[in-house]
Amino acid sequence: MTFRYYTLHRRAESGFTLIELLVVIAIIGLLSSIVLASINVARDKARVSKAKAELNQLRISIENLLLDTNLHPEHTTLSPCRQDVEVYLNLCSAGVQCTDGGYSGWSGPYMSVVPRDPWGTYYYFDPDYQCTDQVGCEGVVSGTWTRAILSYGPNKTENYGPGSDDIVLILCRE
Repeated sequence: MTFRYYTLHRRAESGFTLIELLVVIAIIGLLSSIVLASINVARDKARVSKAKAELNQLRISIENLLLDTNLHPEHTTLSPCRQDVEVYLNLCSAGVQCTDGGYSGWSGPYMSVVPRDPWGTYYYFDPDYQCTDQVGCEGVVSGTWTRAILSYGPNKTENYGPGSDDIVLILCRE
């Protein structure tokens, strides 16, 4: 009888208590949430970097369009800098990947396919974009009117003003 008591008592001492298991599970959950949060931050930064790189490729394509036709997208002349003819860069009227026939001297396509930004929206040409604190407007006085190509950013809408998440590449400014 004594032997049996010792065996049962010994088995109870060698396992983990429910509280110990719950503490370990809570610690693992906390660590995994910290890792996931840092992964999301890194993913957001990577998307912004990708958008900047694609905007730079689009700028080069627009410069080539300009060299051949003396026009910016949507048949926009260089002067004045601020005009009100906006266009998505994937459209033929933009002249980047195809033409609508209105570009004398067009020898494109200047980009085989205009990509969508990392959030799924087409890049946009806006010759009357007002810079505030957007990515790409660094060093520009807030409220300055510019000609820009842009990504609408994570919220997928064009925003002026503080807190805008647009990602901008300026072509000229007033």
